[in-house]
Amino acid sequence: MFPAHVADPLAPVNWRWRRARFLADHDRRFELQNEDPLVRQAARFLRGSPAQPASASRGTNSLTSIREAYALARGDHLRLWEIQARMLAREPYHDIARKCGTSEEVLSCFAALFFDVLGSESHPAHTVLVVIDRFNPWSGPPEEKLLKLYAFFLGPLIIDPFLRAIRKPLSLRELCQQVQGALTSEAYEEVMCRIPLLAETLPCTRSNQRRFLRLLHVCLERQGGDINKDMQPRLQCLAENAKVVMNSRAA
Repeated sequence: MFPAHVADPLAPVNWRWRRARFLADHDRRFELQNEDPLVRQAARFLRGSPAQPASASRGTNSLTSIREAYALARGDHLRLWEIQARMLAREPYHDIARKCGTSEEVLSCFAALFFDVLGSESHPAHTVLVVIDRFNPWSGPPEEKLLKLYAFFLGPLIIDPFLRAIRKPLSLRELCQQVQGALTSEAYEEVMCRIPLLAETLPCTRSNQRRFLRLLHVCLERQGGDINKDMQPRLQCLAENAKVVMNSRAA
């Protein structure tokens, strides 16, 4: 595993961690002095060796951050998705740290080692095809990909209702029943975030397609009222994309 070139359009988001793993597995100590500083620390972490005495304080802090970043990367998958989605939405690290119960130092370390998406807003095709791996059916569940996709394109406002929809999935029948009753603005946002999830995961039959499109029509008719004006175009985008996905799957 060689260091990623700055111009490489297909560089994996965890290239530093993969490089550190390669060095640790091959015991390439003689190469560490020429490595990216964080790769150097990660390789030492993987070997279980302490930081060099000359930089004990800074090294210890780095290793602590690496240990906690590694725990994030291997921990609860929903928390991991949320952190990655908020990074793709360009939320400030201090906001992400507060919402996800960690620190800015750990987030910076996690981003550098496991989710290097700095400047992703300038390269949407790379983000969709490589970072999110949108069109590879074997690279992750659709819920994860949709959360990150819409966080990247629609911003942080969409993340909380989308997470609520993911944490408590509903069937098409349950969702149809829910929209018949009174909905708060928060509940309505959550319903609209369930629409693209259903479009991706609903068994593709003509009957389901008809019921889905009828549900979508009812939801769009109810849009308005006390819905956040900044949220309305985002929900409209979710609905339009979901309709395209469902029709293409049923074609």
